[in-house]
Amino acid sequence: MSPSETIIGKAAETRSTVDTLGRRLTIRSLTALDKLRILKAAGPDLALNQPWLAMAMLASSVTVIDDIPVPQPSSEIQIEALVGRLGDSGIEAIAQALETYQKAISPNRSNKRETCSAPRSDRLSLPGQKRGAIRRRLFATSG
Repeated sequence: MSPSETIIGKAAETRSTVDTLGRRLTIRSLTALDKLRILKAAGPDLALNQPWLAMAMLASSVTVIDDIPVPQPSSEIQIEALVGRLGDSGIEAIAQALETYQKAISPNRSNKRETCSAPRSDRLSLPGQKRGAIRRRLFATSG
């Protein structure tokens, strides 16, 4: 299998979880492109709102709810409708399933963040005071 095929296969890999309401949720890890599209849908103000963005990322990882396909949201209204549909129970189940998956695929990884050795001017730069927090949140779930 070529490196490209491996990457594409990993991106398409799904897992299932059940929330406290008994709904079966099928989820996948978001790709960099998925995250970029969520940021675009969020717009400039919500993209800097870390709690909103975190919930949007979790909700956007859902592909199926109880055997019914869920389209990838592409607007703020669609993201908020999906979060409303999932509710606290669904969001919590998704977060727990993704965290468990991340631990399983990288068991030897410490909780410390890896530091970037590139000169400061070459690092990713996002506007606003929360750029470090946003950068950590966005790339912490990369698969």
